[in-house]
Amino acid sequence: MAGIDNIREGMPVLPWLKGVWAMARMAANIRVGEGLLIEYSSGGPLITLGSVVAAAGKAAAAATQIKTFEITHVSSGKVESHDSNSSPTQWDYEVREMVKTAPGYGKWAGKDDKEDFTVTQDPPVGEGYSGAAYNWLEDSNANIANGVGFLNQSIFQNGVDHDGDDYPPGWAMQPLLLGTMHPGVILTVPTYVKSTQYIEECWLFPYNGEDGTCEAPAS
Repeated sequence: MAGIDNIREGMPVLPWLKGVWAMARMAANIRVGEGLLIEYSSGGPLITLGSVVAAAGKAAAAATQIKTFEITHVSSGKVESHDSNSSPTQWDYEVREMVKTAPGYGKWAGKDDKEDFTVTQDPPVGEGYSGAAYNWLEDSNANIANGVGFLNQSIFQNGVDHDGDDYPPGWAMQPLLLGTMHPGVILTVPTYVKSTQYIEECWLFPYNGEDGTCEAPAS
């Protein structure tokens, strides 16, 4: 390749520069298998995804997109996560994936309920997720119950301090309600640390409610 060391006295500079420019452009057009094509032009580098990379990107996007899930089962509460009144603050759930069938409220169906779709409406491809689910906003509640605390406080992840002086007696955190729908994502996780085997989990992210019986005001 032509270079600075090859310039000789009296050599026309413009043709030399054109040669360097042409070779630089050829060297910059790099194809990495089916992965990337990098082309250099006067407008700068243009990077094009090859078929393999593009397909992998679409698969990753599909795996992490937000979907809608209906809660089909709620556990009785995990014994390792509770407040100072021994009320549970963490639950296991089971869900099924839902899809919209028409505009507006109430127009939902399970992705596997093909009988809920009209004759002219094609059901979504695939059966949809059905299985274990967890709530991100319950994830650190076990640490609080064990004295660690979220942000070094006794406040649970729904923002409520059960040890506060004004927390009503007889109240408790509530699980996500059976039959309700929530946004969530499907995560692929190893079956144990450094495992090469994987399973799918659904993770939801709504806030837990609080409920109980209010004391009658003092007369």
